[in-house]
Amino acid sequence: MMEFSKEELEKAISLLSSTITNCEKMQLKFAEGTLFIIRFFKTQQI
Repeated sequence: MMEFSKEELEKAISLLSSTITNCEKMQLKFAEGTLFIIRFFKTQQI
């Protein structure tokens, strides 16, 4: 099992928190069902 230092974990948490905040801000700019959102989610499907 991999071990990480407290500093590494704090940096990862900060990065994830920032990413989530940015996604939430972006989501507010687009109404559900708009062409942008549909295209975005189609490209994210694996």
